[in-house]
Amino acid sequence: MIWHIFKKDWKLTWWMVLGAALLYAMRVVALSRAAFVNARTSAEPNVGYVLTTLSMVATALLVVIIVQKDAIAGLRQDWLVRPIERTDLLLSKLAFVVLLVQGPIFVLDIAEGLAGGLGIVHVVAAAASRSVWTLATMVLPLIAFAALTRNLMEAIGAGFAVGLAFGLLQSATVNTSAAIAERSGIGWILSSMQSVCVLLFVLAILGLQYYRRKVIASRWICGAAVVAAFAIQFVPWQQVFAIQERFSSNPGAASAIQVHSGSGGGADLNGTSDNQVFLMVPVMFSGVGLGERVVEDRVSARIIEPSGEVTRLTDAWGSVYPVSSSAQTVERLYMPKELVGPLKRHPVRMEMDLSLTLMKPGSEKTMPADGTAELGDGRGRCALRTNFEASQVEVRCRVAGKVPCALWQLHEATGKTGHSPRFDCNGDYSPWKASVESGAISAVNMNLPFRFGPRIGDPEMEPADEADMKGAQVFVQTWEPVAHFTRQLVIPDFRLGKRP
Repeated sequence: MIWHIFKKDWKLTWWMVLGAALLYAMRVVALSRAAFVNARTSAEPNVGYVLTTLSMVATALLVVIIVQKDAIAGLRQDWLVRPIERTDLLLSKLAFVVLLVQGPIFVLDIAEGLAGGLGIVHVVAAAASRSVWTLATMVLPLIAFAALTRNLMEAIGAGFAVGLAFGLLQSATVNTSAAIAERSGIGWILSSMQSVCVLLFVLAILGLQYYRRKVIASRWICGAAVVAAFAIQFVPWQQVFAIQERFSSNPGAASAIQVHSGSGGGADLNGTSDNQVFLMVPVMFSGVGLGERVVEDRVSARIIEPSGEVTRLTDAWGSVYPVSSSAQTVERLYMPKELVGPLKRHPVRMEMDLSLTLMKPGSEKTMPADGTAELGDGRGRCALRTNFEASQVEVRCRVAGKVPCALWQLHEATGKTGHSPRFDCNGDYSPWKASVESGAISAVNMNLPFRFGPRIGDPEMEPADEADMKGAQVFVQTWEPVAHFTRQLVIPDFRLGKRP
């Protein structure tokens, strides 16, 4: 019976299946051309992103239509559904979606990676990871949701209502610690918690619908799933980061790292807004090994005045601290403008809670400023072009799975460095190779400017000519997270300093 239902659905929807696959194939071609046609700037990346959105919408609609070819809710197709074994009906729908909806996407993801010159092992791993995530976080919830509705229009209307309600609820948590986690490397933990929660509700809905036809009860469960997924947004940052610490590949690697107050124990002001000032606090790290980097996932700071009044400063995240342990860096925080006066009159107590990640160097690669080169061990491939009109080297890479954290630097053939090293990190610490959002094949688009020496009578930097850039190379060094840890810095006599 499973095969009979499978064939019936194929005869009714084969043109939709082919259309969804063609749409995804067009997306693959557009993004591949944008990355590897001599690294030239074009409108194709925008076309690729539009096709990505359209492909996801087409996939969602196709899943709903397949399920509703034998609708569970309502009575219109009761004569067709009731005589069939419910297990056969459910398995036929799952088989159709996995083989004919997800299957073409999996194959095209692999084709995209192989066409870009990426290693087959990395490509297959990334495509498989994305397929599993798509099944768990998108396809199964869509199957359960479609089973709650009688037709496509009802599904679209209900989906719009649920999406709007969830979006409004999420907007109310935009400044919470959980929302900050979503924008940092540990956001995958909250996403995974939400996915597991939703998946449990999905299994309950599928069981009730296909074996008991309890439509009202299943709809209540759907509403509870939305509320539960939203409630996970309120999980405190400390608990989420504690989970991330347990996933450290080498927790002891950061045991020697300590944070100290910078020289002078003061601060500088740099820039203002209507009601806030930019506070710059000098800090130092000790115990950082040679070649290692410390990434700031979040810094939460507060000022305690002699009267005991506590003022929390705006959280900061995303900084990358120097390699050298002896180097002094600056922590940038926003504070209310009315605190400037008290800080100038008397010292206060400054407390900073730092959530940090230790990064160790991985692979190194030197690429020509014009041409193509492999990135890492076959995980990625880059196309580079020297653009003298814009005075920059354009780098366009395709990577299987997540983009690794990397330092990029341009070197002239004579050894002259074109600009300061650029550390680019996507901030994703998840153990998965790829996800629904990132895709199986990720893109790296970067421009490295080259300007050397001041021109006489002109404050602008003078761009290098073709002779200067002949034989120029781009050096790239990847970094991998090895330890996640927390530190607290207390400055008992913090006083506002003057900017030098």
